[in-house]
Amino acid sequence: MIRLRAVAVIIFFAISMPYGSSAQEQLPVFDEMVILAPLPLTHDVYSIKKNSSVHEALIEAGVDSRIIYQIVKTARPKFDLRHIQPGTRFVIAKEHDGSLRRISFDISPLTRLEVNYSHKEWTSEIVEIETTKQLVHYSGTITDSLWNSAIVQKLSPEVITDFAEVFGWQLDFNREVRKGDTWKFTVEKLFAEGRSVGWGNIVYAQYQNGPEFYKAYFYKNKATGTQGYFDETGASLRKVFLKSPIKFGRITSRFSRRRFHPIHRRFKAHNGVDYGAPRGTPIRAVGDGRIIKIGRYGGSGKMIVLDHVAGYRTKYLHMSRFKKGMRRGSKVLQGEIIGYVGATGYATGPHLHFEMSKHRRLMDPLKVNLPASSPVPETALAHFKSHVASINRNIASIDRPARSKKICCESVRSKSIHSTGQ
Repeated sequence: MIRLRAVAVIIFFAISMPYGSSAQEQLPVFDEMVILAPLPLTHDVYSIKKNSSVHEALIEAGVDSRIIYQIVKTARPKFDLRHIQPGTRFVIAKEHDGSLRRISFDISPLTRLEVNYSHKEWTSEIVEIETTKQLVHYSGTITDSLWNSAIVQKLSPEVITDFAEVFGWQLDFNREVRKGDTWKFTVEKLFAEGRSVGWGNIVYAQYQNGPEFYKAYFYKNKATGTQGYFDETGASLRKVFLKSPIKFGRITSRFSRRRFHPIHRRFKAHNGVDYGAPRGTPIRAVGDGRIIKIGRYGGSGKMIVLDHVAGYRTKYLHMSRFKKGMRRGSKVLQGEIIGYVGATGYATGPHLHFEMSKHRRLMDPLKVNLPASSPVPETALAHFKSHVASINRNIASIDRPARSKKICCESVRSKSIHSTGQ
């Protein structure tokens, strides 16, 4: 690698003054000025090895210990380099003479820590890496479950879960999925510097469940504070409660006034719904609420009871453990994980027993009809309909035989937050 001293050369020609001119006229005239810009810095790429620290990695890269101390100290207000993960990529930028000018660490797929040395001062900043969004379309047909049909299309678990959550208020994918159901959606795929780094929003989703047909459009309006999924008319898909406290599982026992109990060996009321799932499966709060009971309660095992609006309460029984931080009086949000499936108390195997009541009157959770959240505001309805029309045009242009197709792309500018250090 050739390193040359960056120089600025000024070339000029002075024209002699004419014969007989006075001393006051003896001024140089510049015919031409050429400035050569500094050569670019050299860049060397490294990564943090397994069982290695940032100090060891930088020493191996040829950085002096005293400089490492300054780098770590300057970076600390933004990111503690002592906690950097193995495999993290970092780039050292040097001047022609080998002096270090900048070092950057890719601390996440979308963010970079940059530590710079300029004018005898070290500074640090967190930079959001510029990303490109590509809209990609997927579709499939149910043979046995949504999960398996999506895996056939080689979709990531993250995207499958996000799709299920779009219709989490309309469909219970544990019990309402039918063979032959069809689904399709368009999602933002994110790229940074040519690398796939994850997924953005699902901008459009569609599910045909027998004779029922569901559509969802993602809409965000900063002026009105509106954000979420809506149908074509602007009605919100979000409801007071989710259809199920578990994303993927199976119903093993339904609400019944008379059911043969497998442990007590007699008929008795079954006041909730049992969801069979592997031990450790996350359990979600079906609605916003407050914990009024948490602990171990005899045959109910480890249990949480939530108090919701309008006199509603929900119970979650037989958990293996509670999520860290859950305690009596804690407020939880709809969809928030509160615990994990287990078999504590009277249980023949890992499952969740889920109950719902209103003003202490027990209800069948599978038959409760609840109102939806607020629709798109009247003032934003015209803008929303234009947004929907644009999405529909893009969907109509998709080549249906193709499994996926890039529709368009959008670049997101990088942002930075600065910090200084001595």
